[in-house]
Amino acid sequence: MTDSAPKKTKRDKLAETALSNLTQRRQSVPTASITAELIGSRHEKIPVNKIERNPWQPRLRVIQVEVEDLAKSIAESGQIEPVIVRPKGERYELIAGERRWLAHRYLNRSHIEAIIRHVEDHQMAMLTLVENMQRKNLTDYEIGISIHRVVREFKFKKDLSEALGIGRTDFYRYLTFSELPEWVCSRLNESPSLISKRTAEGLKILLQGKNAEHYRMIILAALDKLERGSLQQGEFVQYIAKAVQPKPDMIEKISSVFELNGRKIGIMQFTSNKSLILKLDGSVITGDKFKELEAFVKRLIG
Repeated sequence: MTDSAPKKTKRDKLAETALSNLTQRRQSVPTASITAELIGSRHEKIPVNKIERNPWQPRLRVIQVEVEDLAKSIAESGQIEPVIVRPKGERYELIAGERRWLAHRYLNRSHIEAIIRHVEDHQMAMLTLVENMQRKNLTDYEIGISIHRVVREFKFKKDLSEALGIGRTDFYRYLTFSELPEWVCSRLNESPSLISKRTAEGLKILLQGKNAEHYRMIILAALDKLERGSLQQGEFVQYIAKAVQPKPDMIEKISSVFELNGRKIGIMQFTSNKSLILKLDGSVITGDKFKELEAFVKRLIG
């Protein structure tokens, strides 16, 4: 009786399909050689301390309790699925299985079961993205910035949605994140799950043809509300649009813009009904500064 070939998982098939579709467009790396490399992978135990993190890892945060739960499972039942790595000199670079690797480090295990594959950078980036998209808890933002990085670094865009197994509409919604203001992305780097790809698309449409800086404070305030749960995902864009819409009986004219270290912190406005409105970021007016401002206004109108 001859040994049958190991059964490929759905993730393996999807990764190979993605690599085949994409690398056919790179004459320097024939598809046949890629398939051979994937099939020719070897399986062995390697030192945990010789593995480095994947430079294309889309996850921005690893939840420690998940690592600890996985470590407990490995301690009780053993490692069910090997990690996937590629050689890097005398060390290895992780392709897939970051939480399994971290769980072994948590357990102080010296070695880990691994599949070793010889892949190029663009292959590794695709394998990593496809593998992680099949896992749980990867946010729309993390997927979006990873797709954008693959497009930017390897010039893949045409048919990339098909290669990744997602519709073209969702594909372009994911790319929307890369078109949002830098200060929105900075906030999402800290809390990747704050907005979905649909919400990102709505925000992009709202800001089209406008100066995004005029919306900065209200957008950041709306993100705060989302994080606290006092604003729902479906209300986010409408909330911002309503907040910045001028009232019919009160057309505002900006007289001054206040900045601190290049960041807009407030505006002073004179309205059509002869009212003077001062808006400042509350984080810069606290304690004694508030009292000084109050005293100054009293002297000014006294």
